[in-house]
Amino acid sequence: MATNKKTSPKVTTDLIVTVVGVVILSMLAAVTPDMLDFAGEWTPVIYAGVVGLAGVLGAYVKRDPDREFPDAYVPEH
Repeated sequence: MATNKKTSPKVTTDLIVTVVGVVILSMLAAVTPDMLDFAGEWTPVIYAGVVGLAGVLGAYVKRDPDREFPDAYVPEH
């Protein structure tokens, strides 16, 4: 069975969006460090959640034509 070793564009998009999100969130936190004071000890979790959610959403909206089913595909049972 042949395998496709090509990296999915979804993985690349997730990586780029996550790195950019970390940089933007770090700069924002440096400028306004008290923006999440209300969260207390949960502040790092919120930072990680925002970056993780951005990466997942970026990968979700990216198409991967090499791994999509053709329009006429009917699964066999």
